[in-house]
Amino acid sequence: MLPLDRYMLVRTRELTEKTLRWYQEFEFHRIYQALNEFAVADLSSLYIDAVKDRIYTFAPENPDRHSAQTVLWMIAEALVRLVAPLLSFTADEIWQYMPAMSNRLPSVHLERFPDPASLAPDVDPEFMSDWATLLLLRDEALKSLEEARKEKLIGKALDARLVLEVPEAVGVVLERYRGSLKELLNVSQVEVMTGPSSQ
Repeated sequence: MLPLDRYMLVRTRELTEKTLRWYQEFEFHRIYQALNEFAVADLSSLYIDAVKDRIYTFAPENPDRHSAQTVLWMIAEALVRLVAPLLSFTADEIWQYMPAMSNRLPSVHLERFPDPASLAPDVDPEFMSDWATLLLLRDEALKSLEEARKEKLIGKALDARLVLEVPEAVGVVLERYRGSLKELLNVSQVEVMTGPSSQ
């Protein structure tokens, strides 16, 4: 499984754990806010934006494409169950369009909430710390790409070759995820330059 796919499943696990706790505490407004934020920030702005090329351009049997499809399916399964008590009719309608499975009950309201451990067996603090760094870097890179677009230096992000000048400690993190950087930053080339005084 690719690192971005794993990260999204861990984020879905975290969301599921919080949501289940909030249901027990009758904190329905917090559930709504968290689900909405997850859909906008994690799912749409990050994951779908990053993997859309993998989904649309990779060969149908490509393992990386299958990985993204599986993650999206797992997230959809979790979200429709989590939202069911709040949006009962909408959730049941979504349920009818979910991929057919032999053991699928006819209504989402007959199913159980998702098991957080089935989404991601563990939450590795070092992995999540790495991703906090990667996402901060992504935010800065997207700002730079937007500036380049405004100045008509590039047409779209995939036209860009991104040079990242980072401190050595960040460079170590980037090296661990070198294979995922182009997809995460949505560019065609990434070069990493490290040094103690790099900003």
